[in-house]
Amino acid sequence: MKHKTLSFLLAVLMSMVASVASAEDFSVDGIYYNITSSTTPYTASVTYRGDDHYSYKNEYTGSVTIPESVTCSGKTYNVTSIGNYAFSGCSGLTSVTIPNSVTSIGGSAFYNCSGLTSVTIGNSVTSIGGGAFSGCKGLTSIEIPNSVTSIGDRAFSDCTGLTYVNLPDNIKSIGSKAFETKVKLYVNRGTSTLFSLWKVGYRGVYETGSDIAMQPLNISRKTASSITTLGLYLDGPANITAQTLTVNGVTVEGDSLYQNGLKPNTTYKATYTIKVDDEYEYTGTVDLKTDALNFVNEQPKVISEGNVIIGATSNLDWEETNVGFQWRRTDWTDDFASNEAGAYQFEGKIEGYIRNMNTTYLWKFRPYYEAADGTRFYGNWLGIDPTNTSYFEPTVHTYANITVEGNSAGVKGYAQRGTDNVVSQGFVYWKASTTSTTSPQPSPKAREKAPAIPSGAQKVKASGTVMEANLTNLDYETTYKYVAYVTTSEGETFYGEEKTFTTGENPDGIDNLSPALSKGEGVKGVYDLSGRRINVNDRSATEGDACLSKNVTVNNLRLKKGIYIVNGRKVMIK
Repeated sequence: MKHKTLSFLLAVLMSMVASVASAEDFSVDGIYYNITSSTTPYTASVTYRGDDHYSYKNEYTGSVTIPESVTCSGKTYNVTSIGNYAFSGCSGLTSVTIPNSVTSIGGSAFYNCSGLTSVTIGNSVTSIGGGAFSGCKGLTSIEIPNSVTSIGDRAFSDCTGLTYVNLPDNIKSIGSKAFETKVKLYVNRGTSTLFSLWKVGYRGVYETGSDIAMQPLNISRKTASSITTLGLYLDGPANITAQTLTVNGVTVEGDSLYQNGLKPNTTYKATYTIKVDDEYEYTGTVDLKTDALNFVNEQPKVISEGNVIIGATSNLDWEETNVGFQWRRTDWTDDFASNEAGAYQFEGKIEGYIRNMNTTYLWKFRPYYEAADGTRFYGNWLGIDPTNTSYFEPTVHTYANITVEGNSAGVKGYAQRGTDNVVSQGFVYWKASTTSTTSPQPSPKAREKAPAIPSGAQKVKASGTVMEANLTNLDYETTYKYVAYVTTSEGETFYGEEKTFTTGENPDGIDNLSPALSKGEGVKGVYDLSGRRINVNDRSATEGDACLSKNVTVNNLRLKKGIYIVNGRKVMIK
């Protein structure tokens, strides 16, 4: 009796040890399973062989096809998942087919299956666990079905054989470093997959075919003091209800932001936010760094004793106004404060004019830039001999960034005197279509050839180092050329760069007519080219050379573009 009892206890103990030592509940055709539901409907999960995933005894090799259901002890189990570590470490596994009955692939399920080259995933899988295919170096392609909505952290990390992956539209969550950085991810525009990639920091260009879908943040231009940031989203099926871009605490509506006055060699955080359907918000953040400041002093120009033009080049933003120079005698100690004054900048070159320097002493100067927060940045000192005079031409430049409204334009230029006094300065402008020209030539002292300027060009005067003028009564929808100019007391004229602009559309839909009405001439008749008379109000010109476009109406509407016969003359409305 005692012997039977001891045998029974030993059998129970051995049964307990066996159950602890094995993770699988049963195996069929060499595949191991755990029972996940022991009531109908019966379900099972593919698992590893062994007591835990640290000491598994996986023997999966070659090609494995997982069935949709298996039968054990008279019960049929639907295979609904691939468990954690199920095939982990099976370097001999070459291919696997996952059936449509499976809805999830567990974490590290195929971890380090280095020989795996082919995976077929059924179209019911909704989630791929963290590290599921990590280390599958032989995997060169994989098709992720449309059913997948959550991809875990590092799911395809260290899959060095993958070059691209086509992603379905409805992935709601993508884990950190789910894909190798060199893997090109193809997605459709405006999908939750696209935003999910962005949300976890993927910064590559995501494409569908050859079309760029989104590049969340991009620096289109940067200098030592400015950043132009572009948050790019090319619209697709998603309903974008709000876009904001923030840099250095400044937020704007939209997708682009230019900000200057920044500190050189400094990192700023840019954040681009898109809201979809007023419900889902996706944010991309990136660190942007301005360039290190580079000042290069130019040799001073002593135009007459004690009167000196000083200059420097820099990689500051061209729009910066908080620039200038300090200057001091070379024999001054730090007990003496430097003189300083603001200066003007044109396309990276800073210039200033110091008058009446004491010629008894030697001096030195250095450029500075002051950021918006008040931080000062200085260049190196360079010496000045205020008696070392030479002849210098004036400096004159034409700005390209101007304002155009209708048939008027605000132009801008830069003028700095040279050795000779400036007696006149401003702008010359003319229609770009004008061909008859006379080219005023500069004196032999001038280094650059003057532009070819038509004889009928118009001139407007302006004052100041940075000079501005408003050009009015221009023709609509017409391209003009313009240059800044300076005329010296010696009668020499120097010109800046030739620039162009085009006027806006005529709000009345017509342009000036030629020939125009002479003073007092009434509108006696307007006909189209078919000879049909057009009734108009009989208004007379009140000024000489008045334009017909100001006097002709048809049923209270102005004439459309075209050719007409007016007072027996053929005219064209442009």
